[in-house]
Amino acid sequence: MVKDNVNLNRKIDQIEPQKLKNVLSSREGIKNLCNAYFFDDQGRDLELTDYQADIVKSLVLKNPKRNLLWATTRAGKSFALAIGAILAAMIR
Repeated sequence: MVKDNVNLNRKIDQIEPQKLKNVLSSREGIKNLCNAYFFDDQGRDLELTDYQADIVKSLVLKNPKRNLLWATTRAGKSFALAIGAILAAMIR
């Protein structure tokens, strides 16, 4: 679904903390959260791969405390890292 440039009034800080914690605890929750809050360069909902969702989840939850991202070229490591950093900043 392509979104027009409209104010969607999606404010992550208005989500109940327990509900947000539940969403962030699963791969599908992370994918749904990114799908709701982020768009690609053509205005479509952002779709993360399972691999990228795992990276975002570990960054946002700080579990483990340090991460080593080691994967093939064009696996989406930098993209997942950026999404994770943005989500972590939005939540904290």
